[in-house]
Amino acid sequence: MDIEKSLKYGLYARKSAESDERQTLSIESQKKEMEEIALKNKLSIEKTYEEKHSAKKSRSRPSFINLITDLEREIINSILVWSPDRLSRNAGDLGDLVDLMDKGKLQEIRTYNQIFSNNPNHKFLLMILCSQAKLENDNRGINIRRGIKNKYFLGWLPRPAPIGYLNLKIGNEAKIILDSNKAPYIEQIFQKIGLEGMKVKDLRVWLNKNTPLRTKNDKLLAKSVVYSILRNPFYYGKLLYKGEVLEGKQPHIIEKELFDKVQANLSPLRKIDWNHRSKESIASFITCGECGDNIIEWHKNRKLKSGGYREHFYFRCSKFKNPSCNQPSVSYDKLIKQLVALLEGIDISNLFLTEEWQEKIMDYYMIKVIAIQSPSEMVLLLRSKNQKFTEIPGEAIRDYFKYVILCNKNEDKIEMLRILNLKFLLKDKTLSNQP
Repeated sequence: MDIEKSLKYGLYARKSAESDERQTLSIESQKKEMEEIALKNKLSIEKTYEEKHSAKKSRSRPSFINLITDLEREIINSILVWSPDRLSRNAGDLGDLVDLMDKGKLQEIRTYNQIFSNNPNHKFLLMILCSQAKLENDNRGINIRRGIKNKYFLGWLPRPAPIGYLNLKIGNEAKIILDSNKAPYIEQIFQKIGLEGMKVKDLRVWLNKNTPLRTKNDKLLAKSVVYSILRNPFYYGKLLYKGEVLEGKQPHIIEKELFDKVQANLSPLRKIDWNHRSKESIASFITCGECGDNIIEWHKNRKLKSGGYREHFYFRCSKFKNPSCNQPSVSYDKLIKQLVALLEGIDISNLFLTEEWQEKIMDYYMIKVIAIQSPSEMVLLLRSKNQKFTEIPGEAIRDYFKYVILCNKNEDKIEMLRILNLKFLLKDKTLSNQP
């Protein structure tokens, strides 16, 4: 009983929205069951962690990371959870738990009907149960892929049908039927390209003005959507599976002869070179304030009088969804200055930072403080570098974030914006927080 009194439990409850966990108890039910066990056994619950994320990928769940961090800091030393698979369905997170047990920082994992203490047999059993959950995930993924492949080879499309068709389910049987309202317009699309020789850009204008064809979100069809319709063999009764054309069981809208004429009239597929765009950019956190499209980072070389070149960086709307968007581009330097100004007002009260980021901030703070002290005070500060992160002023943390945006490499900027969970709007060359 004395041992139980010294144990400080963290109650962890998780339920993913994925189909494989539909039968799992809800978060509230898990908490209720485990709180009853705690009351019955007089266990001390120091903190509760709730999660609505899948446990298939390691180190991807915020509340689980908080749990691990609290175990490292010895805020808690035991876990109360409905079953082992709520904690881990992957090798990485399981390794973190076992490592904490080896360090003596995790004394016990108590589930609804089992207790795992820090001894070899219990740890071995825990690893078996969590590994079994991982095996179930892996097998489920294999079976799903196999089922999808079999459906394709049997002539059925195992996903929502394209525009012009409807998915119909009668009992356990799923069928794809013609959409009587849209199928005639799909046929006209192919006729205008294949028989009349209309250009795709003109066809798109005609479509959006004269037909009810829209996306699922009731938006006008983008140029890329029109091309995907014109190149889809589904409309003459075929299925495309990993580059292989298979026989389908869906009704035809057009004949193959018309489809072939359309392909002959279309521009050949081009391999688009996106080297002008940064693959990892802070632009991924920004949305166009006019049309809601993505913002891209654009690199452009300008020729100098000396004969050389200077690379310039801009941010602008991609204009993929709305080619007529009139928003101007903004230079990299101007956008960065606006971003730094917006960081001034961010809320950091509930911010979760990893130990690595906490150390970076503490080092930055110490250097900043030392830089303005006298030599004698510098010695005292260096000797007292056991300062806790919780003692760092909020203003110093914000200053470090600004420093990262201004001075650090691109990867650090992106990681920091992900941690802060910030989204922005860009309109009329002005950056603002996304509501």
